[in-house]
Amino acid sequence: MRFAHKFGFTLVLLFCVPLILAQSNVKVAHLTVTRIDVPGSSDTNLSGINNNGVIVGSFDFIRGPDWHSFTWSNDAFNYFDVPNALFTIARGINDTDQIVGYYGLNNSESPGFIYDGQAFITVQYPGATSTTPDAINNVGLVVGYWFPVVEGFRFNGSQFRLIVVPGSLLTMPRGVNNLQDVVGTAEVPGNTYEGFLYSGGKFKILNFPGATSTVPSGINDSRIVVGAYIPNNAPQACFFWKNGKFMTCKVPGANMSSCSGISNAGVIVGSYEDSYYFWHGFTTSPITDADFQ
Repeated sequence: MRFAHKFGFTLVLLFCVPLILAQSNVKVAHLTVTRIDVPGSSDTNLSGINNNGVIVGSFDFIRGPDWHSFTWSNDAFNYFDVPNALFTIARGINDTDQIVGYYGLNNSESPGFIYDGQAFITVQYPGATSTTPDAINNVGLVVGYWFPVVEGFRFNGSQFRLIVVPGSLLTMPRGVNNLQDVVGTAEVPGNTYEGFLYSGGKFKILNFPGATSTVPSGINDSRIVVGAYIPNNAPQACFFWKNGKFMTCKVPGANMSSCSGISNAGVIVGSYEDSYYFWHGFTTSPITDADFQ
């Protein structure tokens, strides 16, 4: 299924507001936030953006399992589903509009897919019950993770290679840039989730100061990383990282928020939950290297 709907989104301008932080050295990013909702949906999630400004995400109408996917560009939604799937969740997009995600085959299997706007190619790690491709770069390198073991992978279109953080209980790659840097999160003993950057064959741990969990989800070619963190006794919020420096912001009125992707221009996409527990997609004004100075 594929069709377009133009000018149907909800657009509200908001501004990131400061969080109460125990870490005074963490700066607050002052960004403009634009809300984007699929018309008539109960929940909208934005999960990726390419360097042409095309956004990919998913939505549902009835707070149930029947999720559908879309791209958003030039104020228009284009909807698509894997044929006969129980649900379709789009996760990432590259500059040639190749989209990755996963879909429900039945109640126990969820293969991944690559979609070029015309046809779907199934991506399934050998022996996996579920495969979750989360991002794709411009040479078609896909990163994600598979179940039931929950290990990370890179997939070049024909071959899988594992990405596993040493000593972790599980590894979930979430983003990749055109330099083949990979970001994601790993569970370590103690029920803690640590963020990581995998570059040049080496892992670097990214932990937001004072957070119980850090989940990087996107990285651009300037190596600005975006994601979410959970502080002690506070709701989940967005973070931004570059060269060892963290920044944060909170969408006003949000119970919690998560940033999931960033373009080379510094435009960020993500989602937030409102006080009625509905989810909305959003984009931000650009964040740049200068913001981390």
